[in-house]
Amino acid sequence: MTISERVKSLCRRALDGILAPLQGELPFFVVNTLLLALCPVAALVVSGGFDLAHSLVWLAFYVGTSVFFSWIGCCLVWLLKPIPLKPVAYLLATLLFVADVFLRLQFSMAISVEALLLIAETTRSEASDFLQNYLLSLKGIAAVCMAVAILFAIWLWERAARLQPGRLLRRILCAVVVLSAIPGSYAVVRLAQLPWMETQVEREEWYMDHGYFAVGNNISNLLYAYSQIGIVERENRSALEVTRQAAARSAVARCKDSLTVVLIVGESFNKHHSSLYGYRHTTNPELAKEAAQGNLVVFADAVAPYNLTTYVMRNLFSANSLSHGEEWFGYPLFPVVFKKAGFKTFFFDNQKEATDGGDYILNNIIYNPVVSQLAYDDCGRPPMSYDGVFVDSCMTGYKPAQHNLVMIHLMGQHSLPQHRYPHQQGYDVMKAADYGYRDLSEAARQYVADYDNATIYNDAVVAKTIDYFRNTPSVVVYLSDHGEEVYDYRNTAGRTHESLKTANALRHQYEVPLMVWMSDKYRERFPQLETAVRNACRRPLTTDNIAHTLFRLASIATPYYNNRYDVTSKDYDCGRRVVQGKCDYDEIMKQKQ
Repeated sequence: MTISERVKSLCRRALDGILAPLQGELPFFVVNTLLLALCPVAALVVSGGFDLAHSLVWLAFYVGTSVFFSWIGCCLVWLLKPIPLKPVAYLLATLLFVADVFLRLQFSMAISVEALLLIAETTRSEASDFLQNYLLSLKGIAAVCMAVAILFAIWLWERAARLQPGRLLRRILCAVVVLSAIPGSYAVVRLAQLPWMETQVEREEWYMDHGYFAVGNNISNLLYAYSQIGIVERENRSALEVTRQAAARSAVARCKDSLTVVLIVGESFNKHHSSLYGYRHTTNPELAKEAAQGNLVVFADAVAPYNLTTYVMRNLFSANSLSHGEEWFGYPLFPVVFKKAGFKTFFFDNQKEATDGGDYILNNIIYNPVVSQLAYDDCGRPPMSYDGVFVDSCMTGYKPAQHNLVMIHLMGQHSLPQHRYPHQQGYDVMKAADYGYRDLSEAARQYVADYDNATIYNDAVVAKTIDYFRNTPSVVVYLSDHGEEVYDYRNTAGRTHESLKTANALRHQYEVPLMVWMSDKYRERFPQLETAVRNACRRPLTTDNIAHTLFRLASIATPYYNNRYDVTSKDYDCGRRVVQGKCDYDEIMKQKQ
């Protein structure tokens, strides 16, 4: 036998091996492929959120992984014929499909960790309410009918004469399975990495580092969600218990006069696009005036611990210190301490609608009913298209007490930046032509212009917020959750999630603006604190320690305050600045130098 004949023989055997499970289980293969692929493909078509090239890539992965998973299922059923796997597989596939359809239509979410958390935390009473309100609704009844119809169709097909694929169909099936092995194998390999990950951060990085291509159909969604559920529940329980304990411990406001502390959290603000930090374009004209008048102190060396809003927010709100090895769920949320000390607490979040159904950390911790009761007096204002409109709407109904904590979470420069500012005179300042000195495409230059215009608008929003507190004894702390690349040194916009962080990636994605504004009345009342703030402005810090600085600026006595974590304290100890849970920021930046 010649070499070519041997190759042909091997190819035939391989193809026979691929087709053998399909010969007798073609209905099983087709039905399961459809049940796995229909929802994600339909969602892709309806969303229309990608250009043609990206849509085709997603389509290839959705369909390819569905075909490959179905073929694996066929192999198992074919190899284990004595075991009645097929009816069980049909039932599970149908139930998963119907559950996916129901979740998408009723709650605008796929099978996810949020859905599993809802199930895990549902009481008998809540289950009864769910049955009445949802499963017995029109959509719920339709879902049940759909399941019955699918199972009946499967039963009819299985009873009918077996379809024996002809030569053409065999070739098509073989080609489809072989092609599906590319995305399918990728998904299997990536999903196999999940059991070895111990933290949510690792799973989030896995997902952002193209792991999302492995997650799409019902099975992969379920596996990904299940891999997180244990960690999420454990951390959430611990955080809630610590929060309850904090509400029972002593906290005292030492200042008897009126006082307001304001924390503004921006979004995706690359500080190297701020003229306050030396950017060539004037993007912070209003805040520059505040600095010139002596009311604003700009901190030079602030670093975010993550480039993901979820992980920044839970560490920002917690009184832990990542630099000193403390986890967020082991310490209380600082608004609880403020409220215990007699402060009236306000939380205005212009991103809340974006996080509903999409961010289980914020939904299950920051907006947990227990936390809301213990931490906030006023929370839940409806979000607006633009931050300036949102701030105005919040301050219209603002009713302060003697002591106040006001927290404002902005949309900032969140992608896409062209949607973050009103296109009108005063904000539509920068044009693509203003970046002709950079070797970028026209579209990229326009993106940079939009980002800088969003930064100009953000400057106006923060200045407007300051104006609301200008004539009161108030201190305003502004910082961004993380940075964002804006075609700064490579052809990339947004945030990246590679395992090894470069100095340039850290510079643009993790270095953030941080500034403290003090009203004239606050400076008169607390001259020592003003001096402490000014002396601290060049010290290195990570933003997760901000709770301790807020405790001092508010003159709150609490056992949760640690002067080693407070950047304004003479005993301040920055610690090791670790970003993304593993990268030593200062060490990487030293290597670059």
